[in-house]
Amino acid sequence: SSNPDIILMGLSFKDKKELEFVLELRKDVITQSIPILALIPKDDDTFKQNMKSLGFTDFMVKPLFKQPLLDKIHNLIEEYK
Repeated sequence: SSNPDIILMGLSFKDKKELEFVLELRKDVITQSIPILALIPKDDDTFKQNMKSLGFTDFMVKPLFKQPLLDKIHNLIEEYK
């Protein structure tokens, strides 16, 4: 019911419900164009390419550092406004 500027989502590489949730977000009129930043446990180009096709906008590898995370969020919000 809300209209967030960005969605941050932690991924485990194991839970298919996470992916189903992203598909639901992309089908919903309210959230279909909102950027989704996935927080992933390791850098895997094949995984990222597959997840982009499902609707993720970008990725960051955990552990996160405050300033790079804030910069990424700011850039994605500006890009999608």
